[in-house]
Amino acid sequence: VVSMVVIGRTFSRYINSLNILAISAFGLLLYDPYYITEVGFQLAYLAVDGLIIFRPVVYKWLKFKSKFADRIWSVCSVSIAAQVVTFPLSAYYFHQFPVYFLISNLLAVLPVTIIMYTGIIYLLLPQIPVVSNGLGYILEHTILLMNKMLTVIERLPFVSINKIWISGIECLLLYAIIISLFYFLYDRKTWLLKMCLVCVLLLSISISLKKINTQQTDSLAFLSLRKHVGIVMKNGDKAVVISDLTDTDKNYKYSIQPYLESSGIDNVQVYNLKQDMRSAFAAKRYNLIQFGDKKILICEGKGNDDFLDRELNPDYIYVTGNSRGFVNAIIKKHPQQMLVIDGSNSDRLINLLKKRADSCTLKYSVLKRNKSLLVVSN
Repeated sequence: VVSMVVIGRTFSRYINSLNILAISAFGLLLYDPYYITEVGFQLAYLAVDGLIIFRPVVYKWLKFKSKFADRIWSVCSVSIAAQVVTFPLSAYYFHQFPVYFLISNLLAVLPVTIIMYTGIIYLLLPQIPVVSNGLGYILEHTILLMNKMLTVIERLPFVSINKIWISGIECLLLYAIIISLFYFLYDRKTWLLKMCLVCVLLLSISISLKKINTQQTDSLAFLSLRKHVGIVMKNGDKAVVISDLTDTDKNYKYSIQPYLESSGIDNVQVYNLKQDMRSAFAAKRYNLIQFGDKKILICEGKGNDDFLDRELNPDYIYVTGNSRGFVNAIIKKHPQQMLVIDGSNSDRLINLLKKRADSCTLKYSVLKRNKSLLVVSN
């Protein structure tokens, strides 16, 4: 983008920043069309769009006679414009909003400027021991100082609003609200304000319906967790999790917690594979789980196949821990059930189970390197 601006000014051409931005994006997409699916590409170009379109509107909100105050407000207007235009997309992908973004951006402006110019000078100048060492010292300690300041902000209370889960349609509605509102502040046309209010209404209806649907829906989820077990039984805003992970494990926080939050679950009980449990909507004894009218039979480790009795009549047979000893019993005694094979099983066993399941038309779902299996009860 910067190169195109310089070229335009060299040849005394009129420079339209949005056109230049579009050309640069088009060039990158010609090189690799899949860039458009990358979050970094989307956020970077949206942020620059926000600076070009929204920053002048935000800057006009306040006027200061003091040059220092005006400079501070100029930096704030840049932060506000960039944050506003990237908020829907960052909420869609990362499900949070940074509360102290203005403070962190203000603190980062001076260090970033020093880092940028010092780095450029360091790269351009030949290696002169005293000068190079001095520049390296400034560069290193400026980066460390900026990281320390941002770490302090990160540890402040209420540093971010979390658990923001929006759909693709809701993300588009947020952009419609932002564009119409800013355009109204610029042009003062009544239809823009009406459009903004209609989008706000539609967004509120969408969020409310999603909340109601969450409260009234029961679901059973077999999560794809590579080499770990994750079975989630959801009843409204309550859930029971059967897993070999504890709720303090980083894999749990990375893989299971996001699913619970996206499902609107507030009350969670976590049990390991060896524990028996009983709640208002689910129960587990030994290897058998009852959830509503669904039965799940867990085949784990070597063990024996005594519990694979036809009288149990499970709806789902969950195979984990490379349960090779259960293969024949599963196929023989439960030919009509759904076989769920998790990622802890070896590829060899998975292929064997798939082959035998296909031979007798047994339904199956392999979680390894695939999406999770979700069953909605009502």
